[in-house]
Amino acid sequence: VQGAFDDIQVHKIKLAQCVNASIKNNRYFLMNEKVDLQIQVQEEEIYTDQTWLVYILDQLLANAIKYSKERTKIQIFSKQKGNTVELYVKDYGEGIKDYDLPRIFERGYVGSNHHNGKYKSTGMGLYMVELMIKKLGHTITVESKDQEYTCFCITFYNIAHHFNLWCCRNVTLEILFVIGMRGFF
Repeated sequence: VQGAFDDIQVHKIKLAQCVNASIKNNRYFLMNEKVDLQIQVQEEEIYTDQTWLVYILDQLLANAIKYSKERTKIQIFSKQKGNTVELYVKDYGEGIKDYDLPRIFERGYVGSNHHNGKYKSTGMGLYMVELMIKKLGHTITVESKDQEYTCFCITFYNIAHHFNLWCCRNVTLEILFVIGMRGFF
């Protein structure tokens, strides 16, 4: 039996397209909360599943909005570092308390902030984010200072060399995932 989490199709895509799709998905909340959104995403191309990456960005952006202060600023920017691309989502909201930080990716963990009563938390959002990040072969880290900021960083690895395994470049990663080599990356 396969579930939705096993439906992964990795392709070479433009990172900016995923960021723009997530911003579009969250535009109502961004405007409603009067967020100063600053975007500096270059035209980097990455290997990932576009649908799942947009879902991940939706979760990070929604949390940044939910935990924001009035008329807050959210920055989304990318950096090329050697064979990797890093995408940052940084907000200047409530931040995450030091004792909550190690547990934010745990299933069901809602932390001590509770969105100041504005929103209900299930503790599933960041759990799902980390689960999908791992399935896609990326990594995610977070840095935060209580009452100042939270910054998530997703690292995408250049896996173009895996395309040399077969001559059909567009389906190579899909084949690798289908035959069960997910841990290979």
